[in-house]
Amino acid sequence: EIEEFYRQNHISAKSPHGKVPDPFLSWTDTHFPQYIMNEVTHAKFEKPSPIQSLAFPVVLSGHDLIGIAETGSGKTLSFLLPSIVHINAQPTVKKGDGPIVLVLAPTRELAMQIERESERFGKSSKLKCACIYGGADKYSQRALLQQGVDVVIATPGRLIDFLESETTTLRRVTYLVLDEADRMLDMGFEIQIRKILGQIRPDRQTLMFSATWPKNVQNLAQDYCKNTPVYVQIGKHELAINERIKQIVYVTDQSKKINQLIKQLDCLTQKDKVLIFAQTKKGCESMSRILNKEGFKCLAIHGDKAQKDRDYVMNKFKSGECRILIATDVASRGLDVKDVSHVFNYDFPKVMEDYVHSIGRTGRAGAYGCAVSFLTFEDDKKISREYVQMLHDAKQEIPIDLLDLASINPRYRTQYKTVSSSYYDIKKFNSADTSKPSENQNVSNTANSSDKYTSSSSYNQYKSKKDEDDKRSRSRSPYKSENNNRWDKYNRTKSPEYRSSNGSSHYNNVNNERLNNIGMTE
Repeated sequence: EIEEFYRQNHISAKSPHGKVPDPFLSWTDTHFPQYIMNEVTHAKFEKPSPIQSLAFPVVLSGHDLIGIAETGSGKTLSFLLPSIVHINAQPTVKKGDGPIVLVLAPTRELAMQIERESERFGKSSKLKCACIYGGADKYSQRALLQQGVDVVIATPGRLIDFLESETTTLRRVTYLVLDEADRMLDMGFEIQIRKILGQIRPDRQTLMFSATWPKNVQNLAQDYCKNTPVYVQIGKHELAINERIKQIVYVTDQSKKINQLIKQLDCLTQKDKVLIFAQTKKGCESMSRILNKEGFKCLAIHGDKAQKDRDYVMNKFKSGECRILIATDVASRGLDVKDVSHVFNYDFPKVMEDYVHSIGRTGRAGAYGCAVSFLTFEDDKKISREYVQMLHDAKQEIPIDLLDLASINPRYRTQYKTVSSSYYDIKKFNSADTSKPSENQNVSNTANSSDKYTSSSSYNQYKSKKDEDDKRSRSRSPYKSENNNRWDKYNRTKSPEYRSSNGSSHYNNVNNERLNNIGMTE
């Protein structure tokens, strides 16, 4: 059973202490105290995720851990639940004492997410938590620290401010977590991290979690994991891609990207929740203005916004009042919304690690998702070859124009699962069926019958569901604009969640036959 678990989840693990502890495949295997199991039962988690199954026995045995897993794999509970057991075994924190557990995170959004989970699962133990990050009132954070807390969740910069002012101390920290360590280093926090870690006692337990395992993270682990750590990796590759995410690629001109984005947003349903990543703060605001003018209700979030504005935007997005959120790629690591159905990389990331983290906002907690990426001839030729290899490793379809952009020799293209162009019918990749093939999709190299995306039974179930959806769609009246009758012309249903009744568009000159065949135009 354990061998099958390792094989199915593509797990590699090694321990300097001998045999890697057997994974906890069920919650009963964990033998967590009843006060923790009550919260787990209330949360309706059926079984631990793969990273949790392997992390729990390692951490509870007191070893250091390096955990490499895809974004959205349940890493937070991997360190959080054992930390509650650890805290309850320590003397009570008194006023003026520093924390027992320190969690470092790259962004305030991620820190706030961890805080929410800490309060949720530590409620029965009456744990006291403090979330420390920049952009918020220092006075209230200082007062909380001075009262004495069990857990501090912090971004590096703000924590150093409080350490230098002697507001708090790290002398009681015996349980240290670096969450998304690769991202913290990417954001330039290495000096601050090393300064913080230098103030913590050497007999601590150290846990590092990351989606990637680059050289700088390896060096940090070597320097600061005082006890030789157990290494656990979930997934086949160095860059851990979530296999439940359907990856769609468009190669286009820079000037045509916004038009193509608008056409695809038109194709989505009122149930879809969309996250769009732009490279710059200015690009975020510009796109927000354009989409709102086109009738799409959307909001933007980036580093220049005040914390109260960021909280307002996130609350609107999480509640579903606003179903399109535009964010800079820097903010991508901190965003945690469980029901995001589609991620759009409007500006393609400059490094593949950032791509992994951006598309990891969808397909979370066992759900399926869809990631749509735009590459341009002007800006993305350099990274295109690496991207082709990643798509191939993930068994995704690769458009021929992406192979052209990457200058892949035609004689070597037979190894790839290609599609004739980069235009898909995005309507067929909804949040429930993003891994199923579309009915009209032209795939030149068909996968074998054991492929989970193209097996006959899965496809028949998908096609049956699609036919039912089509019947329901035909029974509804199209959402038409009073001043524009193009929806009558193309017989397409509009979504009131996405577009206002007087929304305009630049797409009147389109090929009707191509629309009917593939759902969008070039």
